[in-house]
Amino acid sequence: MISDTNVLFLLGLLSMHSQANSQLEKAADEICFCLEVPYQQAEKSLRQLNGAQASNDLDKVTRSQDEMMATINASTLCLEYFRQLYPDIAKDVTLHDRTLRLLDTKCPNPLSAQSLPSSTEYSE
Repeated sequence: MISDTNVLFLLGLLSMHSQANSQLEKAADEICFCLEVPYQQAEKSLRQLNGAQASNDLDKVTRSQDEMMATINASTLCLEYFRQLYPDIAKDVTLHDRTLRLLDTKCPNPLSAQSLPSSTEYSE
C-alpha cells in the first residue's frame, strides 16, 4: 500500500512537472510574440533575395542580404531577452531544448532548412 508521504511526494512531482511545462509554454509563447515581426521580415527578405538572385542584380542581392542580417540580429535579441527572462530554462540544456522544440511547432523559423522553398520554385 502507498503511504500518505509517498502520495504527497508523487503529487508534488506531478505539480512540479506541470509547472515546468506551463513555464515552457509561457516562455515559448513570449519568444514567438517577440519573433513575429522579425519572422515576417525574414519571409519578405527571402522573397526579395530570391528575386534579386533571379534577376542577377548584385545591388539588390546585397541589399536583400543586409536586410536578412538585420532580421537575424533582431531574432537574436529575442533569444537574448528569453535568456534574461528565463535564466533557469536557459541554463538547463534539457529545458532549453524542449523550449526550442516548442518554438518549432508554435512559430517555425522561416529561414530554417525545412521552411525554405526549393531552388526550383524560383527558377523560371
